[in-house]
Amino acid sequence: MASGAASGEQARDPQSLGRLESAAVELPDDAELFVGPDADMLNADCLACHSPSMIRTQPPLTRDQWNAVVIKMQTAYRAPVAPAEIEPLTDALVRLKAAG
Repeated sequence: MASGAASGEQARDPQSLGRLESAAVELPDDAELFVGPDADMLNADCLACHSPSMIRTQPPLTRDQWNAVVIKMQTAYRAPVAPAEIEPLTDALVRLKAAG
């Protein structure tokens, strides 16, 4: 029992955690917005959480897979996507990826 108490005390000792250092992270310069016929929807529904380059560099997905992603973003992550926008947004993402 003494060993359990000793390890509990060690876990609470800040010195036992080691040295913490700051790290620098460089994010992509995504000052751009989407342009084109689906731009308003993509900019409004996606860019609150994602950069354009993050969306553009997704692996190839089928329409059904994009639809599942949009529904997951809406339900699990509370993305501001109205139910009536799910299908049009799915189609916009498919077109965006098809355009390259």
